[in-house]
Amino acid sequence: MNWLSNKTVIVTGASSGIGQNICCVLVEKYNCKIIGIARNIEKLHSTEAILTAKENFIPYPMDVSIESNWVELKSYLEKNNIQIDVLINCAGTMPPFESGKDIDNESFQRVFAVNFYSATYSAKQLLPLLMKSNNPAILNVSSISALSVFPGTSAYSASKSALKTFSEILHSELKGKVFVSTVLPGFVKTNLFSSKDNNRDVFFEEDRSFVNKFSMSAERMAKKIVRVLARRKARAIIGLDAKLLNFLYKIMPQKTGNLLMKIMKKSKLKSFSEIFEDKDVV
Repeated sequence: MNWLSNKTVIVTGASSGIGQNICCVLVEKYNCKIIGIARNIEKLHSTEAILTAKENFIPYPMDVSIESNWVELKSYLEKNNIQIDVLINCAGTMPPFESGKDIDNESFQRVFAVNFYSATYSAKQLLPLLMKSNNPAILNVSSISALSVFPGTSAYSASKSALKTFSEILHSELKGKVFVSTVLPGFVKTNLFSSKDNNRDVFFEEDRSFVNKFSMSAERMAKKIVRVLARRKARAIIGLDAKLLNFLYKIMPQKTGNLLMKIMKKSKLKSFSEIFEDKDVV
């Protein structure tokens, strides 16, 4: 029996994509009890509906970007005598591709609140409860954009870089007390790219077939992420695209951004058009 079996796990972003599929793997394979967090209660119920052991899932509607909500969650757990064992921070948002000089402060702050500050809030509020577990763990879902330059994603990449660094520092500081893992996935077929920001999706509909060619399914990615946790790996880069970008950035950090810009420009995808305005890519 794996150490993860029968544990009580909090999963953010549990209503769709990677988070939803993580819930499925944890329940079906490890008989975990899940507290699934997302803003939309109806979508959380859709996650509950696809589980065979529906009694193992507690839907908890909450905006992870607001610190007071984490205070209330801690109070809820204490009042109901729920001992949590694992925290998985999977919630994320990504605005459309845009030049770093053009992104507005409100959008930047929103991305950081969801992708980064939510993890700091959860650690501050829930670590005291986690440390009462016999086998406590935290897994933070960062991104390959934290390891390699990816033009047009300044807010998203910066927030995921902050999450990666925060997570790895926690791993060092809590060693021997709480196991902390950081995963860095590549492109995944999820509704992250369908989340509305600036009144449109990250990718235009006509560009999706191109992106899907090198994107991993959310189900497969979730299985790999849970495997990382089950094997207690402190860090994992997941996906061929992620590993390739990481390798390129290591051997030619100054040129990787320019190379990606050339590829994005040559693709002629509408989704990338705004980052090339008034820019001569050489």
